[in-house]
Amino acid sequence: MHFFTFVFLFKEISSQTENETTTTTVIPTPIGYRRRTSADFLDELLTGYDRFTHPNYYTKKPTNISINLFVNSIDSIESSTMDYKINVFLRMKWIDKRLRFSQKDVPDPVLNVHPSMYENLWVPDLIFSNEKVGNFHTLTTDNRLLKLSRNGEVYTSIRISLTLGCFMDFRLFPMDIQNCPIQMESFGYSMDTLQFNWQEKDAIQLNDNIVLPQFKIKGFKLEDCTKVYSSGKFTCKEGQFIMQRQLGYYFVQMYVPTVLVVCLSWISFWIDINAAPARTSLGVTTGRLFLTLTTSEDLLSFDDYTTGSKLSS
Repeated sequence: MHFFTFVFLFKEISSQTENETTTTTVIPTPIGYRRRTSADFLDELLTGYDRFTHPNYYTKKPTNISINLFVNSIDSIESSTMDYKINVFLRMKWIDKRLRFSQKDVPDPVLNVHPSMYENLWVPDLIFSNEKVGNFHTLTTDNRLLKLSRNGEVYTSIRISLTLGCFMDFRLFPMDIQNCPIQMESFGYSMDTLQFNWQEKDAIQLNDNIVLPQFKIKGFKLEDCTKVYSSGKFTCKEGQFIMQRQLGYYFVQMYVPTVLVVCLSWISFWIDINAAPARTSLGVTTGRLFLTLTTSEDLLSFDDYTTGSKLSS
């Protein structure tokens, strides 16, 4: 009797073990199946894509580029060299129908693309006309942003540091207002092929933390600076930063010392006429103070401009 009971229990335990083994069995994924990555999609999207041809090449219509600038900082305004340093985020948008995709391809309406793909796409040949020195930023990564939308819209943002020329008029110095431009134009495409347009809203955005020691930014103006050369008519957009010189700095550094020196020179009228050494030393001291003020570093930058104005007049 005990023998049959043992056999029955052994079969029950064996059947339970087989059931547990069956329920925990994992069906292996077929080797040939895998999810398509964004890199695979981009390779398919760029198959047959010609990055040397602008988007509207076959329709014979100009490609419109929307431009927006975010001014991150304005470092300095040099009167002697007539230029200023600026750090900006250059943002551009345009439609390239060759890059359209559907929701079946990518579930997200906007695809963030690695900056390395920037070199595989057609991009506008934008240059800064009044640039003296410029460089891109690559610390700690390439400071570029690239996005693709389903309708073929391409959005780029690039961080750039520039030294730009700014012709200055010092006739009202130190109560002068300077308009310092930033000009962007196409280098090789005429207006029949490429046109730049300011973004409809917030075309230029200024960082609220920008502070300059001698100037105050009063605002900016948006201008059209279309260029006409012997090779054709080229699109150009210009932003002008309105800089008002801070009078307080020059009031303390120039006006107050000059008034004090003049008042000091008047003391000689109250000195006895027979006190020649005292009158002489006071006159020499006053002359040296005037010489120090007129040859200070802040005023040297305006010598060439003053001389040129006299010669031209």
